[in-house]
Amino acid sequence: MSESMRHHFDKQTWLPTSQEGGDYADLLTSREAMARLRLMLSERECWILQLIVRRLGCSMFTLEMLEKHAASSRSGADVKVALAGIRKYGIILTFRKSWGELLFALPFEGFAIWQRLLLEEPDHKPEDQVPSLAAFEASSAGSRGAAQDLFALVTYAAFHDLQLTAKGNLPKNLMQKLKTLLHLLDSPWNLTNFANIKSGSSEFGLELLLDFALRLGLLRNNADCLVVHTDNWRQWLELTFEQQQSKLYDFWKDLHIAAPLWLQHSTAVLEGMPKERWYTLKEISRWYDRHVVLESAWSFAKHEEDLLRQWLLPLHAFRWLEAGVDEQGVVWFHWLIDHWLSAETYEPEQHQNADDFYVQPDFELLLPPTVSTLVEWEVSLFADPVRSTDMRIYRITRETFYRGLESGKSGQEIVQFLASHATGQIPSGLEQALMEWDKQFGKLHFVEVTLLRVSTLEIADVIHTSESCHPYILSRIGELDFIVKKELSSQFHKHLQQLGYYPQLFNPPQFGSHVPPDPESGQRKGWFPLDPLTPVYELAPSFADMDPMYPHLQDIPPLWLKEFREYHGSTRKDMIRKAIEWKSYLKLRKEGEERQIMPQGIREDSNGWMLLGMENAQDILLRSDDWKEMKLILPGINDP
Repeated sequence: MSESMRHHFDKQTWLPTSQEGGDYADLLTSREAMARLRLMLSERECWILQLIVRRLGCSMFTLEMLEKHAASSRSGADVKVALAGIRKYGIILTFRKSWGELLFALPFEGFAIWQRLLLEEPDHKPEDQVPSLAAFEASSAGSRGAAQDLFALVTYAAFHDLQLTAKGNLPKNLMQKLKTLLHLLDSPWNLTNFANIKSGSSEFGLELLLDFALRLGLLRNNADCLVVHTDNWRQWLELTFEQQQSKLYDFWKDLHIAAPLWLQHSTAVLEGMPKERWYTLKEISRWYDRHVVLESAWSFAKHEEDLLRQWLLPLHAFRWLEAGVDEQGVVWFHWLIDHWLSAETYEPEQHQNADDFYVQPDFELLLPPTVSTLVEWEVSLFADPVRSTDMRIYRITRETFYRGLESGKSGQEIVQFLASHATGQIPSGLEQALMEWDKQFGKLHFVEVTLLRVSTLEIADVIHTSESCHPYILSRIGELDFIVKKELSSQFHKHLQQLGYYPQLFNPPQFGSHVPPDPESGQRKGWFPLDPLTPVYELAPSFADMDPMYPHLQDIPPLWLKEFREYHGSTRKDMIRKAIEWKSYLKLRKEGEERQIMPQGIREDSNGWMLLGMENAQDILLRSDDWKEMKLILPGINDP
């Protein structure tokens, strides 16, 4: 958040931590904080926010679009004043097009909260009895969830090259190899129609995991290969599995930021359902029956199949929710995650010996659901996964054990690790085998060295006999070559220059080559290219100025605003035209009866002129003798 925006929010006393350096972004997506703010909003501000929630959702909109949705009930000036009112609280994001026009949007997290606060709170009534359910057709093949498959993908990348093709894709043979490791790819679903991305591959499940890994910074580009970012990976492993699942669900929603309004409402209603109970789609249908949020011709029944196939099915496949089918073919579901979970406030349930697992005589390790991914990562250094259901199974082989040794661990450290996490004693046969393998490791080893090659025997003898060169040389090979200590090669290069020799570098830098100063520059921000038809706009301050509300207000007579008066016909027309220009109201009075009109035009004919406008959402046509006195009403200035 910029300093100017922070200063703006510091002055808003309703924010509970505004004087404590709190995170305003978290507060603006807090149900408790927004409920407090709801009590402070004016009637006009509540009305405009409800209109945005009902008719626009999270979609970007302009002031003109908002005025169009409100045209039947409120004036354009009313809309502008109301929008300015809610913008000052920061709950509406503001974007700026390249030519300066402002766009506005309500973030999804805020949308879901305000849907509950401004519309009738969903009365979630789970069915009294859940029938026996068969497996949903979109089987997730025993997967524990998206976070588990992401773990498998990054772990594979830690031990193998994820080489990219010239076009930046994974080779087909590597894709097939990864398919044997990842369970979610068996599900018969593909890219949803509502995602704000373009995919040219049928392997959408794998691409989605790659997108997650890149957006989280767990993988990064290194030349033409994807490698693990160790610091980010370590931070990710410190989260609980539940936190990881919740974070990935947020990423999934980010890919659907351009989803149609009915899906935005449906998603928000779904997220309001308590985690522990089972529901059917009747719950969402009942909500739509109570709320007119879309066009009158819209029907939930027409989109029920889309909601099932394009939304619930992927959520089931990634284990964000669980679904089943009863004997009548009705789909039931319940949440497996808490979508409001936060790494800062979540306190995981504590289990005694939560990271203990079973060490089997057949070299298999059985990890219960309570074992953290951080411990699982340590296991994966010296064992390969066999199955990744809730009870994860790993197997130690000679090759995987040596892999652990090559990662920097000693055989004794691996045995001690197993002993500290085993639910009982380590089987003696397993321990003996590991220690025997440890003895056989490292009898031969490769060493990366630097070779100095000399062109003449005379120079080679000078270097060999020079005591000043001895600290840099490991040994002489033959007559003309020397093995140089790699870490001292640069110093040796300078020393040889001092002796009058100018050795040529093996890989001199190419003229014009450039190494980016920022190691993160040029990094892919995700696997999927954004839809080229989706524009990207600059984020503007939430309180960025719109056009003046009432330009040249000082030029009109003050009496127009202060009291009812009778006016000459030409003045009446001037007041009507000014109200039309400012998209405001006129109050008309005759014989003590008042009426408020949104003027839209003046019609002249042989019999005089008439006022065209709207009153109570109805078109009206008034002759000049239909009122006696009038007053110009400017919302935000002289309205009640």
